[in-house]
Amino acid sequence: MASNYTENYGLCQWEATDSFVRTEFNQDNARIDAALKDLEDTKAEQAALSSLSATVSGKASQSSVNSLSGEIALKCRVKAGTYTGNGAASQTISAGFSLKAVLVEQADGRRPYSSNYGVLGGLAVTGHPVSRSSKDLLKLSGSSFIVYSQSEFVGDLNGNGVTYHYVAFG
Repeated sequence: MASNYTENYGLCQWEATDSFVRTEFNQDNARIDAALKDLEDTKAEQAALSSLSATVSGKASQSSVNSLSGEIALKCRVKAGTYTGNGAASQTISAGFSLKAVLVEQADGRRPYSSNYGVLGGLAVTGHPVSRSSKDLLKLSGSSFIVYSQSEFVGDLNGNGVTYHYVAFG
């Protein structure tokens, strides 16, 4: 029979004068087997917990990204596009969101080269249309902007068949 036992698991430690008993070996093996099984189960639980934690963290991060993307979309929207003038006194172009500013330019980049020529583009912001000689040429209206065709000496942002580029900010 063992005269000493290990500190942590209580396994048999025999002195040279101790007699060996088979049941002590069997008890020690059973304790070792149980301790190894507990260790294996604990490691498996920790691995599962780590995996779950990573998944939850990833979902939380994606949720945060989605939330921030939604907030950013509400802060500033930008839309670029083109329209073709129809020659009418005015034409309304919808941006699809509430506007704060619109920049319009002729697609060919043409600019007047003297004060005798009218406005061919410009930047309108909320409450401040593009105008010349007290006549509006570009004005914001909710989620749309309105372009006007005036005389050649005032300006024209709705010339018949003329292509215009715009950038709208909301």
